[in-house]
Amino acid sequence: MLRDIIVDFSEVGESSFEPLPPGIYYVVIDASSATEIMYGKEKSTPYINLSFIVTEPEDYAGRKIFENFPIAGKGAFRFKALRKALGYDDPQDQVRVSVAELHNRELAIKVSHRTFDGSVRNKIDSFIPLGDAQGAA
Repeated sequence: MLRDIIVDFSEVGESSFEPLPPGIYYVVIDASSATEIMYGKEKSTPYINLSFIVTEPEDYAGRKIFENFPIAGKGAFRFKALRKALGYDDPQDQVRVSVAELHNRELAIKVSHRTFDGSVRNKIDSFIPLGDAQGAA
């Protein structure tokens, strides 16, 4: 039997699901998960899903951006680009990665828009090391 509970909204601010304006954002990697996307009956593509929290500019601090990264096949170039921006050097064809080691790592991202299923969404165009971010802005 379900009982009444107290829900505390005292720390909840206004949130928006509108896309961020295109531009450069400083972010921190917040969370991750792994999944497989099925194509056809027997094929699957492994993905890592990452959540980025905007830290700057201040007007957008706290907003989240989500991105899926294929980690096999030709699409893995995006995850490799992210790791390069974070300072990893992955010279081998295959590397063992602990996705949790990405949590709390900071970088800058260049964001644009794309349309998916009739709605405008954020798209991460590039990953920028923190040291290079001011020149990119």
